[in-house]
Amino acid sequence: VSMGWNVYDEPVLKRDNSKYVGQSEKEVLAEIFLQHAIDGALPVTPWYSAAQSLSREFAELQSLLNPAILGRVFQMIDSDHDGILDQDEFVNGIYELLHPTTKEAMTLAARIAK
Repeated sequence: VSMGWNVYDEPVLKRDNSKYVGQSEKEVLAEIFLQHAIDGALPVTPWYSAAQSLSREFAELQSLLNPAILGRVFQMIDSDHDGILDQDEFVNGIYELLHPTTKEAMTLAARIAK
């Protein structure tokens, strides 16, 4: 499985309160995924814990604590709609939410920002 990103092409985190200072956002997302994944996958139940970790690490994702938004984000990033997130779906999906380029991500990111 290709990881699908080049860590040298993106800026590193510089948040004062982050335990991931010096890592790229995608590296941080991959670490959060691995902390919560079960056998390399993230079913719905561990997704709730992963979302809490995301909301702690990325202030712009605080709304992931809202169950309605949490479910909508899961639907958006579960690109093959199998009800389980793999690492690529998680990392690239959350990165898309942080830096939206698609209409769906822009709409959801705007809703989350409220």
